[in-house]
Formats: sequence, structure tokens, C-alpha cells
Amino acid sequence: AITTLAPVAQFESAQLLVTIIAGIVFIPLVIVVSFLTRLAAMSIVLEQTHLGQAVQRAWKLFAEHWLVILEMSIVSFIVVGVASVVVLLGLIVIFLPYFVGLSLETADVALIRLENTLYVGQWVYLLLSLFTGAVLTTWQWSAWTLLFQTLRDSKPASTLVRWIGSVK
Repeated sequence: AITTLAPVAQFESAQLLVTIIAGIVFIPLVIVVSFLTRLAAMSIVLEQTHLGQAVQRAWKLFAEHWLVILEMSIVSFIVVGVASVVVLLGLIVIFLPYFVGLSLETADVALIRLENTLYVGQWVYLLLSLFTGAVLTTWQWSAWTLLFQTLRDSKPASTLVRWIGSVK
């Protein structure tokens, strides 16, 4: 049997309410679990703790420094977003002359050049994506590791708290 999704107009208000409440509850929960998992993994690797101890350590660090951790995740999100836009703009700059040149060709030649451009473009995109992903992943794990060590060894204040403190 093939199941189909009901159109949005057919949703009951109770279903919509449950969906919204579930989103409000589970999205932050998943984010917190993600932070705890990352911190626990670093505790296991850097402090040679067992899983239970690592989860307790991660929870303690998160509870004490949740704002610093949230700021780090926002910075990481922005860096990845900017890098993705830069890669996309780089690909546009690289391949735009080819696509402009296609408009000057006859239909047969243009089709062949378009196929060649798309073929080369997909490989360039794949290689550039893999390289960029590797660099960004290395940067993220390094940044989170340095943050873990800073949280463990000292009591850093969040940037937001420091800004608010400097306003007074």
C-alpha cells in the first residue's frame, strides 16, 4: 500500500499543536545532546575517562558554561556558512565564462560544450567540496578541542556577558 501525506489544509489543529510543541521540545534537546556528545568524546580522548565519567564531565562543563558553548556553535555555524558561500561564488566565477560562451555558439556545439562543462563542473565541485569539508571539519574539531581545554582549565566568561558588563 502506498501512503501519501495529507495536505496541510487537512491537518487538525491538535495535530498542528502537537507538531509545534514537539519541535519546540526536541530541537533544543537534540542540540544539547549534540554538545554533550562532543564534550564527552573530548573527555574520553583528552582525559582518558570512561564513558560514564565522560558524560558526567560533559554535563558539568555544559551546565557551567552553556553560554560559551552556544556562542562557539554560533561562530562555527557562521564560519561554515560563509565558507560554503565562498565556495559557491568561486564555482560561479570559474564557470560563468563557459556558460556565457555557450550563448554565442550554434545549438550543436553549445550542447556539446554544455555537457563537457557540466561534466568537468561536477568533478570540480566534488573535489572542492571534499577539500573544503576536510578543512572545515579539521578547524571545527580543533576549535572545539581548544574550547574544551579552556573550559576545563579556566573559567572563561562568555563574550555576551563581557559585552554587557562593559556597558555598565
